[in-house]
Amino acid sequence: MTTEERKKSSASPSTNPPPPTSFSSLPNDLVLNILARISIIHRPTLSLVSKSFRSLIASPDHYATRSLIGKTEDSLYVCLDLNTLPRWFTLAPTPKQHKLIPIPLFNYQHPRYSTVVSIGSEIYVIGGFLKGKRSRRMLVLDCQSHQWSRLPKMRVPRQTPAAEVINGKIYVIGGCGDEHENIEHCGEVYDANLGAIIANNTR
Repeated sequence: MTTEERKKSSASPSTNPPPPTSFSSLPNDLVLNILARISIIHRPTLSLVSKSFRSLIASPDHYATRSLIGKTEDSLYVCLDLNTLPRWFTLAPTPKQHKLIPIPLFNYQHPRYSTVVSIGSEIYVIGGFLKGKRSRRMLVLDCQSHQWSRLPKMRVPRQTPAAEVINGKIYVIGGCGDEHENIEHCGEVYDANLGAIIANNTR
């Protein structure tokens, strides 16, 4: 090789390395598998990264993937009555301390003096006291996505009723005042699988 050829060879640009793969360009299944391995205490931060992250974290597939790889975590949920406004928090472990992480507010006013039960990863808020009277309202908090939803209203307004979960059904009784304290109105049953009130008494 002549001196001139060596100069031309050294002057030629080197081959550029390929650009790094963008995380958003990965298949959803792979992204879900990665996100599922991250602790739930980082969920609020991850949800701020992008709309696609927020959608994946809130999806049933995210929880299913965590269950499949054995990465489910227990969390304690707390409702505090702050300035006459009930607010929900999750007590999530951090490396050095435990702190309350606020749950997004529901779009409608949250009743006070409600009864709370849970089925799986869902928390049900039953009845309560709203605008000076008993409420027929039922709400559910999806603990996977931290999203609130309204359920079909109870037939009778109730405040701090007794409630118990049996075989996926919520049995509610009492808390309805003297005007409804009879055998016909004393209890009702909500079927979580059907998403409907299936009986107006517990007999």
